[in-house]
Amino acid sequence: MSDTYLNLVNSGITGQLAKKLGLPRPAPLRRTRADSVDQPLVPGPVLLFGRGATADALAEWLLSWDLDVRRTAPASGKVGAVVVDLTEVSAPEQLSEQVREVGGVLRSLAPSGRVITVSRPAAESDEPAVAAARQGVDALLRSLAKELRAGATGNGIVLTDGVGAEAISAGGALRFLLSARSAFVAGQFLHVTSTDGAAPGDWARPLAERVVVVTGAARGIGAAIARTLHRDGAQVIGVDVPAAGEQLATVMNEVRGTALQLDITGSGAADRILDLAIARYGRLDAVVHNAGITRDKLLANMTEDKWDAVVAVNLAAQLQLNETLLARA
Repeated sequence: MSDTYLNLVNSGITGQLAKKLGLPRPAPLRRTRADSVDQPLVPGPVLLFGRGATADALAEWLLSWDLDVRRTAPASGKVGAVVVDLTEVSAPEQLSEQVREVGGVLRSLAPSGRVITVSRPAAESDEPAVAAARQGVDALLRSLAKELRAGATGNGIVLTDGVGAEAISAGGALRFLLSARSAFVAGQFLHVTSTDGAAPGDWARPLAERVVVVTGAARGIGAAIARTLHRDGAQVIGVDVPAAGEQLATVMNEVRGTALQLDITGSGAADRILDLAIARYGRLDAVVHNAGITRDKLLANMTEDKWDAVVAVNLAAQLQLNETLLARA
């Protein structure tokens, strides 16, 4: 949906007319701008519900990002986000108090606000009451996410056993869900399964010094991915077929990356990609397999040649690239 329509139906006389006509009026979303990443990280105070070590660790993360953290609901005004620690819940009835607290502040949630649950996963070894409570968090969050309006989102972080909220992986998940980067993520859970990793030197550029290849980077989603990676600090190598070479060069010039005209289904494609990355940057950290084609949207019209071409680009080439790159890693 274009920004022109979004602006028209949400402002002035055109907005009033759109409301009377019953036209869709999508909420303007808090989006990440390259010139103001995470400014602000959250549009207002962060309300943290919970007691215990996990809640305290979450508070430490929030305070380290210079956020206004509240442990009780303010008497007035909007809140930018609500974070609720449910990791110590061991019976369904224990959900009641904190769920009611969250419900009591939803009308105070700012536009593009966030609601984030932090919980533990249910396991086969759990007592029935524990498993029911933990699975109940999943259902609660997904239902709550459907209630939110004005661009607000609800998501969850699931900490597996042995992973605490103080882990960098947990902090990274929390910051992502709070930020404008997660504008289109709703009703989802990020499972934190490891304590490995280190905090980025600059949270606004978490991919600094990383080298990332994006296939199909000349236009559309691939070009948008390249721009996002560049915004986050990565060096980008854009790959696309020679026929798209001019468009690819334009995008790579924009993101100060390197263009590689290459058919990824061809022999030796992975070696050419890796050789270029090593020669130019001395490393390769990641590959985004974005390249894909369609030959006809109807299976009834799909010839053998068309089908084989789709499989070659969309599946077989990715497997071959992965196999070769991992073998040389």
